[in-house]
Amino acid sequence: MDNLVYLGIGSNLGDRLENIKQAIKKLSAFGKIKAVSSIWETEPWGYLPQPFFLNSVILFNWQASRFIGTRYSAFELLEKISEIEKGMGRRRGKKFGLFRREVTPDGTRKTPDGTIKFGPRIIDIDILFYNNLILPTSRQARREAELIIPHPRVHERKFVLLPLSEIAPNLIHPVLNKTINGLIEGLGDSGGYCQIFLSRERFSLTIG
Repeated sequence: MDNLVYLGIGSNLGDRLENIKQAIKKLSAFGKIKAVSSIWETEPWGYLPQPFFLNSVILFNWQASRFIGTRYSAFELLEKISEIEKGMGRRRGKKFGLFRREVTPDGTRKTPDGTIKFGPRIIDIDILFYNNLILPTSRQARREAELIIPHPRVHERKFVLLPLSEIAPNLIHPVLNKTINGLIEGLGDSGGYCQIFLSRERFSLTIG
């Protein structure tokens, strides 16, 4: 069963561009890359004392297991993404990165293993949209869900929306009922520094 999925990919540790390229290569082992955005350099979001990120968005044709429903196939993809991140050195918790978080005196949010919420990472792969799936369907369930689709912060993040607008400007957010370009307009001048680091054309050539 094929599913069209938009994935956000970011890195701010080590060779950031190479990390993103490697993540895409690993994803292509079990699906087809249909489109890639430019590479954007962006300032960090949520936790500022860390290096700038490189970010990109891809359209991914995910080939799930044969006899599995759409909702379950999203969790299957999440597991594969977690395996890729772990293999590249990403530290996550046991439940797909969801922890009980502790706040230190300086306001930094840390997990029990010392990971900083919204902190630096060698690779980060997020499921932004998955077909037209809304998961879970109730607000109460969304507070405690292991996986939320669409990504719950996609509409707040310029570093996601700008690359996404390059490959799907008219994609409609199934919960907010707005296009990607409409969500960008809603952000106005907020969202911080976000500039193209490597164009779509040049980046596409580097990943074959």
